[in-house]
Order: sequence, then C-alpha cells, then structure tokens
Amino acid sequence: MEILDKLHKIRAIFGGSRAGLESGIMALAGNMGEALFRDEAAGILADIIDRAKILPDAYRSYRPMVQDGILFFISKLPLKRLAGLLAHQVSMDENVDAGKRLVEFAKQVPTFQKLGQMIARNRHMDPRVRDWLVQLENGSCETDAEDLCRMIEETLGPDQERFRIRMDRTLLSEASVGAVLPFTWKEQESGLEREGVFKALKPEIDVRLEEEMAALDLLTEYFEERRHLYPFGEFRFRELFEDVKAALREELDLSGEQANLLLANQFYKKNKEILVPTPTAFSSRHFTAMSRVDGTKVNDALVLPEDRKQAAEIIFRAIVCRPLFSSEDFPIFHGDPHAGNIFSAGREDSGTLRIALLDWSQTGRLAKRWRVSILKFIQGVIRDDEETICRALDAFTVESPESARNAEVSRAVGKVISLPEYRKASLIKKVFIMMERLSFHGVRFHKDLLLFRKSFFTLDGLLHDLDPDFNMDHAVMAYIRDLLIAELPRRIAALLIPISDAPEKYRSLLSNKDLQMLLLCHAVEFIRKNTHVIREFMEKHTGTINALFCLPKIFSSRTAKVLLGLYYLYRMRDAAAEA
Repeated sequence: MEILDKLHKIRAIFGGSRAGLESGIMALAGNMGEALFRDEAAGILADIIDRAKILPDAYRSYRPMVQDGILFFISKLPLKRLAGLLAHQVSMDENVDAGKRLVEFAKQVPTFQKLGQMIARNRHMDPRVRDWLVQLENGSCETDAEDLCRMIEETLGPDQERFRIRMDRTLLSEASVGAVLPFTWKEQESGLEREGVFKALKPEIDVRLEEEMAALDLLTEYFEERRHLYPFGEFRFRELFEDVKAALREELDLSGEQANLLLANQFYKKNKEILVPTPTAFSSRHFTAMSRVDGTKVNDALVLPEDRKQAAEIIFRAIVCRPLFSSEDFPIFHGDPHAGNIFSAGREDSGTLRIALLDWSQTGRLAKRWRVSILKFIQGVIRDDEETICRALDAFTVESPESARNAEVSRAVGKVISLPEYRKASLIKKVFIMMERLSFHGVRFHKDLLLFRKSFFTLDGLLHDLDPDFNMDHAVMAYIRDLLIAELPRRIAALLIPISDAPEKYRSLLSNKDLQMLLLCHAVEFIRKNTHVIREFMEKHTGTINALFCLPKIFSSRTAKVLLGLYYLYRMRDAAAEA
C-alpha cells in the first residue's frame, strides 16, 4: 500500500520514536483527509490480523464476516487511537512476523486482548496461533508503575500509615484492563505483617473501553444492514454485543469484583483444594487490595502427568460441577477461567494440590430453576428427544417462543442432532454445541447462561492442555454418583411419599423418576452394545437371580426393584469391562 511507504518515511524522519511517529502520522492524516486515512490505516491493521489467520478451518465460512467486522470496527476508533496503533506497529522491526504483530496489536485494544485470552486455548486452532495468543494471558507490564503508585497513595490517604502499607514499585503482572502491584501491610487484629497485591485500572482504560463500545454499537448497525451477506441465519448478534459491552463494563467495576471475591470466598470456604484471594478493608472503587497468592499459571507450574491430571479434575469440579450442583439458589461461577487466571498455589499438608482462582470481575449466577432445566435438557440430549429439549429450552431462554416459533426451534433441534460434529461429541459438549447452534436460529439464552457456556469453552482448552485424556462426561458422572450416594436416605423416603420427589429437592437435581428413565436409557444402550456379555452373565447367575425374584413380597416394592436393577447393572458393567 502507498500508505506503508509513507509510514516508513515518517519512521526514518523521526527515528522510530513512538511519540514522534504518532505526531507524524496525525500530520499525515491531515494531509490525506481523515476519511481516506481511516480506510487505509484500518486496512493495514486488519491485514495484520488477517495474515495471522486466527480462525480455525472449522469456521472458515465466517472468515469474510470476521474480516469485514474487524476492518469496520478499527476504522471507527478515534483518529488518535488509530495513529497510536499504527505508530506502535511502525516502531517495530520490519521483519517481525504476523504473530508478534497480532499480539502487540491486541495488547493495545482491550476488547481484542480479552477475546484473544478467551480463545487462546482452543484446541482446534493452529498451534502457531495458539502460541501467539497464549502470550496475552501473561500481560506485558508496559504500564508506568509510578503512575499507579501515586494514584493508590493519594486514594489511601491516612490508611497508608494506619495499615503500615509498603508498596513494591514494580508491576507484578498486567491484564487487559488492570495491572497488579505487590505490597506488604500489617493486620490490625493480629499485628502480623501480610503480603498483598493492588489491582488497579490502567491509565485511561475506561476511555479506551468506552471508545471500543461505541465502535461496537456502530458495528451492530453495520451487520444488521449487511445481514444477507453473511451466514448469520437468525443469530441475535445485537443482543450478543450488548452482553459483550456489559462484560467490558464489569471489568471496570472494581467494587463489583470486590463483592464477587467475598461471595467466592464464602462459596469455596469448605473446599481445601481451592484458594480465592480475600479483599482487604482498605480496597476502594479505584483499586482492589487483596491477599497475595504465591503461585504460577497452573499449566506452567505442573510438570508431572499425575499432578496435571489431578489439577484438571480439581479445576473442572470447582468451576463447572460445584456451581451446577450447588445447594444454593443462585450460586456464583467464574466467568473467565483462562490460564492466566488459574494458578497452582502449592500443596496442602495432605499432599493435595491447591488451585487459586483469580480475577472475579466476570462472574455469573446459575439460578436453581435454570439448573433443573439444564438437567432436563441433558436428559433430552441423552435420548435425542426433541420434545424434552424444547421444553427445557423454554425455562432458560429469554423469551418463551410462541407455537409457530416452537415448531421452528424443534426443527432446528432435529437438524443439530443429525450433525456429524454433534453425533461424535461427548455428552457435555453436545449440550453446549446444541446451545451454540440454536443461537443461530434466533434462540436467545439468558446472559449468565451464555457466560457459563463461554466459561466452559475457555476451560475446555486449558483442561486438554493439562490432561489430554481428561473426560468431562466421566468427571460429571462421578460427581453425580457421589451426590446420589449422599441422597440415598432421602430418595428411599421419597419412594414412600412420591409427592416429595421433585428434582429441586436434591443437589443432583434428579428425581427418582429421572433416575429411572436414565437407568432405562443406560440399560438399553448397554444391552445393545453388550448382548453377549449379558447372556453369559445371566447364564452364570441364573440360580441367584431366580431365587431373589421368587422371594415373597420383599422385592415387589418399587424401592427394591430399583436397587436390585442398579446392583445388577453395575455388576454387568464390571463384567463388560472385564470382557
């Protein structure tokens, strides 16, 4: 492009100084005319992203849409931002590859940095691109630490001496919107010196995010006008962008994160495997002061395969199973579990790994009624039952569709069930694939459920990195099994008083009726796959089975039949495993 030649000439004139380059680029924009400059500058920056080819081949049909969207988004940023982004790129060595340029660009645009962190562990992505994006998890520590220290000291006022706060004036880490500074302080109750960290917003980050959110508003209108050119279907991207903007605003709300930290501490207080930083009394809306976690990114800290397997199990149970099967009505869950937010924090005296969950700016709540419907949804997925899936959808979508809409959604469910990608997926992934595909047919899920889905896919790549053999289905079933054992007395009582047998009465969210249906489905599938094993088992145990079923009345009760069925199902499963 002609503009590239001009930019290189500017660099030669100003000697590569960022400030000089930015000033020269602004002068160039004045000479060219703002409209022409915007188009050319946005084209250069969009080309940097396009050359990196960050979208996996599975999403190749969306590449034109993404490329157009990025080009439009960049072109709508303020002129000074565009000049700064170009100056940063021109100041780099001409031989720097596309991946390095992509990472440096993303660090200057918080929206893109957050997106890069979310997709960095996507296992279907080109390994080169993954290696580039993983760098976004670590931050760059480019913010001036002295500026942050002055702001913190001014805000602390008398509390600095009251709590004997001493700051280390070196950044510990930096994220998309905040930077972290270590400090020590004296706890007044015990008089002990404690280590902590300040998480403070980066200078002008609120201005940058507001600029990017304004560009997102314009991008929404742009896509609405060009909907017919892209494979949108009925996808509700206007609502999606509103959710993205809400998530960005949550990143700026440090007071909200402090409240989330207190809730998370309460939620995990009995779990010795999970550590959550605790906010201090001198936190403010300008910064969060919290206990320091000594540790390293979990996938970097752990080397031994058995440690990585254990960590994957702990993380999955804590972030997915714990909130999904909580006894609370509105349990909290971590909405941004990328690798930069999950640390290994050493071991308990028992030898158990401790996992630290950091950055609680993005969190959601899973209402119990939604979770009951999610379990119904899962049952429908297990049975490929369109009617059950659609009934469950009504409970956790934003609006219940009318009858005509229901028929359309039912057809969409049928299409998803027939997809090869869906048929090959594990049970848990089928659930989220179903949600993803239905969103393209106009089904709009509640914001917290979308965040939970995003959290799941962010976590999926990290778990695969830790343990390529980790099986989410097995982990969920093991968690439910433990809950069912604990619930057994209540379940037996419910068999005597059927009116008390409601899913929400159990942490597993499964009624006895649900269990019987799942047991039947499991038995049918088992029989289909293991006919020869069952025949051999029945021949071997014919006498015992006949004797048991001939006992008078004892085994006529519903309870005994269910228990006996479970017993023999597990015995047959063991026989199949041995075979």
